[in-house]
Amino acid sequence: MRSLSILFVMGVSSMATGFCQASATSTEHSPFTITIQALDAYGRSDAPVMVKAGQPVSINIQLVNLTNEEMNVEGSWSFGVDYTYDYEVRDESGNLRKKLPTPHSTFIGSERDEKVAPGMSKNEKVSVDRACDLKEPGTYTIQVSREVPGDPKHRLVKSNIVTVTLVP
Repeated sequence: MRSLSILFVMGVSSMATGFCQASATSTEHSPFTITIQALDAYGRSDAPVMVKAGQPVSINIQLVNLTNEEMNVEGSWSFGVDYTYDYEVRDESGNLRKKLPTPHSTFIGSERDEKVAPGMSKNEKVSVDRACDLKEPGTYTIQVSREVPGDPKHRLVKSNIVTVTLVP
């Protein structure tokens, strides 16, 4: 009977801890939002976005500073890709597309250190086809994420998901 009551107390304690963790996580606010738009070959974002297979697949990334302070937003650019973002591209079956090697060994690009004022945004045009394999015709979803700078928990902020169709 004594072991049963110890298990009960441990179970209640675990549940209470879980609730505390859940509420702490849900009340943490992101310091920024990320919104992306798929762009066609002419730079338009009219849905549905269709691009000829083998042509550049571009998105516009908008990062909005939600804090009351100026935010330092670093960028690590190479060949039209900002590698401070993670690019998640999935095919019609939900399979993750292969990421292309990051050209760190032969880095030709630039490091950008920009400031974004409170409530203001930063926009970037990125060639996703240089970060992920997008050679075959099909319909793909794209989502980007970025780590909160200086966050000891390494939280990620994720964008909305956009769809791009590559036609033959």
